[in-house]
Formats: sequence, C-alpha cells, structure tokens
Amino acid sequence: MKIRTNLTLLTLTFIIMIIAIGSIMFLTFDSVNRETRHHNSINEMMKDMSDLSILTHEYSMYHGERMHQQWLLKYDSVATELDTAKKGEVHAEHLSILESMTSDHKILGELFSRLEASFAKKRLTEENKSKMETDVTFVLEERVVAHALMRVQNITSRAFGLSATMREEIALAQQRASLIVLFSTIGFVILSSCISFFVIRAITGPIDELVRSSDIIGKGNLKHRVDIRVKNEIGGLAAAFNQMTENLRKVTASRDELNKEIVARKEAEEELKSVNQQLRANEQQLRASDQQLRANEEQLRAEITERKKANTELRRREERFRTLLDNLPQKIFLKDRNSTYISCNENYARDLNIKPEEVAGKTDHDFYPKELADKYRVDDERIMGDKKGEDLEERYVQDGQERWVHTSKTPVENENGDVTGILGIFWDVTDRKKMEEEKEEHLRELEVFYNASTGREERIVELKKRVRELEDKLELKQ
Repeated sequence: MKIRTNLTLLTLTFIIMIIAIGSIMFLTFDSVNRETRHHNSINEMMKDMSDLSILTHEYSMYHGERMHQQWLLKYDSVATELDTAKKGEVHAEHLSILESMTSDHKILGELFSRLEASFAKKRLTEENKSKMETDVTFVLEERVVAHALMRVQNITSRAFGLSATMREEIALAQQRASLIVLFSTIGFVILSSCISFFVIRAITGPIDELVRSSDIIGKGNLKHRVDIRVKNEIGGLAAAFNQMTENLRKVTASRDELNKEIVARKEAEEELKSVNQQLRANEQQLRASDQQLRANEEQLRAEITERKKANTELRRREERFRTLLDNLPQKIFLKDRNSTYISCNENYARDLNIKPEEVAGKTDHDFYPKELADKYRVDDERIMGDKKGEDLEERYVQDGQERWVHTSKTPVENENGDVTGILGIFWDVTDRKKMEEEKEEHLRELEVFYNASTGREERIVELKKRVRELEDKLELKQ
C-alpha cells in the first residue's frame, strides 16, 4: 500500500472517530434535555395545583363567577399538563404516579361539580329552608370542600415526589453524559495516538533500514541485501538497490572494468546520497505531519470544550428568559411586519386556548371576530407606520366574553432602523372600568338624593363611603 494511501486512510479514520464522538455527545445531551423538559412540566403542574387550592377556598367562601371561571381554567390546564406528561417515553413507575394523579384529578372535578350544584340549589331554595336544613347543607358543603382540598393535596404531594425523583434522574443523566464525554475523549486520544504510532512506524522503519543498507553498500559490501518486503515506494527502491548491487558484483576485476566499477560505484554513492537525502526529507515531512495532526487534535479538544460551555450558557439564558416571560401576569406577543404572530407568552396562549408554540403563523382573524381583528390590524399598521409606540384601552374577547384591556404596542426595528414587526403587552382592566361606571352611578344617585331631600343624611353618608371605597380600589387597580 502506498504511503499516500496510508495517510489518507489515517485522515479518514480520524474524521469517522470525530463524527462518532459528536453523535454520542448529541444523543446524550438530547436525553438530558428531554428529562429536564419533563421536570419543568411537573413543576408547572405543582404551581397550578397550588393556585387551584387557593381558588377552591375562595369559591367556597364567596361563590364568585370569576373565581368559578378561573377554577375551571386551572382545572383544564392541569388536565392538559397530565396528558402531556403521560405522552412520550415515560418510566413505568412515573406512569403509575401520573395515573393516580389523573384519578384524583377526575374525582376533584366531580367534587367541584357537586359543590357548584349545591351552591346553585341553595340560592334557589334559601328562603324556604329552615335554620336546621341550612346548617346541614353548610356542613355537607364544608365536607365536600375538605374532600376536594384533600384531593388537591394528594395530587400536589405526588407531583412533588415525582419532581424530586426526576431531579435525581436528571442529575444521574448529567453525570452519565459527563462520563461519556470524558471516556469518549480519552478513547479518541488513545486510539488516535496508537494509530499514528503504528502508521508512522510502518513508514519510518523501512526508511531507516534503507538508510542503513545504503551506508553498507556505499562502503563496498556488494553482497549485502536490503531486506525490505513492503509493497510501496520504499519496497520498490529496496528492490532497485538489490538489483544494482547484483549488477556490480558481476563486473570483472579488470582495470578497465575496475575503473568502470569505481565510476559506477561513485555514481551509485551519489545516487544513494541523493536518495538518502530525499528519504530524510520525507521522514522530516512525515514527522511534521504527525506534529500537525497532534496540534489539530489539541485544537479539536479545546473547541469541543468551548462549544460545550457555550451551549450550556445559551440554554441557561433561554430558560431564564422564557421563565420570566411565562411568569409575568401580563399578556405579551410579537408580530412581524404583516401582523402575523411570531411568538407569545404562556398567559396569552392560555387565553387563546392554545400552546405558545402554536401561535406562530396565525393572525388576529384566527382568534377574534372580524370587526375586532380588523381594528387590531389597523392599529398595528398605524403604529408601525408612525414608528411610535401607543397605549390603548380597547375591547378584547376572552372565552366568548367581551372585556376591556389596556394595551401598550411598540414598533420593533432592526439595526438599519427599518420596522420589522410590533411588540405588544396588555392586561385586563374590565374591573376598573366597571368600578368607574359604578362610581359615576353612585355620584349621580348621591346628587339626586342630595337635591331631592335633606332628611336622608344616613343614605348620603353611606353613598359617600361607597364612593371613597371605589376610588381607593381604582387607585389600587391603576
């Protein structure tokens, strides 16, 4: 096999080893990422169950319609998270815990339905019931609430245990990934060193033998044979040496022939020296190639380490940024120049009854009535055209109900100053609007009472107190 062929095979071997190590590292870190995402979904479920417990308490005390709607949204959110957690590759032990949590979740829904029906029935028959019947109903409702809270606590406890188990599994997966990277790197270094050693030895060994034989032949020992049997350029050169010494041995001992032999020997010596110099140059070139390979190997190891650190830092920043957006109480979205959604946070996606990643490529016409969607698009075009942000109070549809929101929209520009999209953030101000209307109504009523009669001071005082309470609430809302 030729020397060039050997070097080509050595290079291909290094490339294959590098690809194999890269594939192993990719699969290992992908497994760690899957475990981490599963763990994050369980933590989100624990947060929703805590909110559900608080809403259950508040609903049992005040029976508010808003709290009822929030409870149903949280309940559906937990159901979605349970279904998502059971999909994909799940351990049998984890699946058993998730099934138990699903069972408690269904029972919790049935208990809340019973509690809701009890409250509705009590409102219809409250005037006709005796005190004893009312007390019995209250005790039964308290028991249903306690049973529901117990189910919430069961689900939270199981989720906490599952989260702890998954944290341990993530730590083990990260440890395994580190060991795999370490052993893969060590194996690559050892294997590449061994291959380089044997390849270089296979090339330099025959060269050293050829140099030694050329020195012997140059000193006049024409019976010496070059013992090199490799089938490459060096083997061909050794065969030529042997043929040359054989021809010299057949030359007669006459003076003329001796002179010719001397001349031929000198020529052979010169040729041998030239060949020897060429072989030494080739040897130096091979050693330089080996040093270059080692330098490339060190550089590759450094690049792998730097890339690993960069990927870890990038994932950490993305997780912090995404966590910040998803935990803000406001709804946040980003659109392109054509008012097409690019992304949104978790709160806005929940209002639209979709997942955050499903909003990409959608427009307002996919979620809102045509009149409202057309208005949103006109506002976007005006703000992007003026290159100036605006604060708006506008109508908003959530779960089929019309509400009021305070919206802040800002155009997004690139490094050249061209508008590439629009960033929006909004929050619900329906309660504030209602309190403003109620304040105006009480003020009008106060004015009517004040003008109509001076003997109703107590009613006027009560209305003034109510107006002050509404003003305090409005200041808190703002």
